[in-house]
Amino acid sequence: MQVSFEGRGARWEGAAEIAERAETDKHQPWSLRVVSGSETVEGTMLVTDLASSAADDAAVSSGEDVNAILGRAFSRSLVAELGLRPLASGFRFVVDHRWVTGY
Repeated sequence: MQVSFEGRGARWEGAAEIAERAETDKHQPWSLRVVSGSETVEGTMLVTDLASSAADDAAVSSGEDVNAILGRAFSRSLVAELGLRPLASGFRFVVDHRWVTGY
C-alpha cells in the first residue's frame, strides 16, 4: 500500500507491506518505509484487530479499497508523531480504530 503525508515542512512518500504475525503478536504488524528527500525511515505499524475491522467496514460502506483506508490511517498517525518529534528508523506505532475512523 502507498503512504504519503506532510509533516515538519517535508513531504514523505513510501509503502507499507503486511508482515507475518507471530502467535505472540498482539497486533498485526506492517513494515513501513518512507522517504523524504534523501532521508529514509523504516519502522513498523501495528494494526489492532478493531482497526482492521473498522477499515473493512469502511471499505464495504464506501466501496473504497481497504488498503487506501489503512494508508490514510497510517498517514494520520505519522503526521501526529511528526508533531512531537522527527521520525527515526526503528519506530513502532500502534494504529487503533480511531486513526481509521478519524475520531
